[in-house]
Amino acid sequence: MPPSISPVRFISTDYDGTFSRPGSQEPYQPHFFDRLREWSRHKRVYWAVNTGRNLAGVETELRRRGAPFMPDFLITIEREVHERQGDAFGCGTYRPWGDWNERCADAHQTLYAGVDSLWREVRRYLEHDTRATIIADPGSPIGMIAYDEAEAARIVQFMTDLLKNYPGITLVHNSIYFRFSHCDYNKGTAMHAVANALQIPVAEVFAAGDHSNDIPMLNTQYAGHIACPANATDEVKGLVQRQGGYIATASNGEGTLEALENIFSGNSLQRKAKPDGFTPQTACHA
Repeated sequence: MPPSISPVRFISTDYDGTFSRPGSQEPYQPHFFDRLREWSRHKRVYWAVNTGRNLAGVETELRRRGAPFMPDFLITIEREVHERQGDAFGCGTYRPWGDWNERCADAHQTLYAGVDSLWREVRRYLEHDTRATIIADPGSPIGMIAYDEAEAARIVQFMTDLLKNYPGITLVHNSIYFRFSHCDYNKGTAMHAVANALQIPVAEVFAAGDHSNDIPMLNTQYAGHIACPANATDEVKGLVQRQGGYIATASNGEGTLEALENIFSGNSLQRKAKPDGFTPQTACHA
């Protein structure tokens, strides 16, 4: 591919399990950063870390582990958008992106008003029928941590059935960690809003993730290129495969870089024909 042509201008990566190996405390390997500099040489390529972590947590982690430069955007608690201001090489700070976070907060406040019965039922279930831990979560009226993966699967089934009675509220989870959210605000809609504001078409957006909370952005209606590392869950791998995306042979950040290398080398991810009737989910309770 000629160097003046960039197949991707917006890169959205989940953090834990997609950009970084979970639990790793080691400095980042330079390969991703070196390649991103190279890809941006002829045309600006934006990078967003799109995570369930809060702003302070992911920003501190990136700086502590020696990121050579910081992302253009941090999308946190799966929906809030923060744009880097100033120097990318250490002195830049993050500020709310436009009025997105304010509108997001207002939408959640309105949605959650008057559904006290839901929160009572959730607490009753968790306290009497599970060994899950209820936690304070700035992104949710109730946060929870399941005892193990088997219990997490049971919680997903219970909450899925319960939320059928509460349109607009969805359950977001990553492994054993859970929160509630507004269906219109998630990793996919946040990513799409930013790329759209930058006038970057869907065909030039790349998204990579490994777990259930990444599913909203692993959607070809929002990203022309989707991928997952080898350590992704079977659910995510199936979704990526059905949309003709790329399943890497390497895990974590190495797998994400593998997918990007495949695109920038000119082997752009070719969309396979989707099975009859398959439509990526864009909203809950559709």
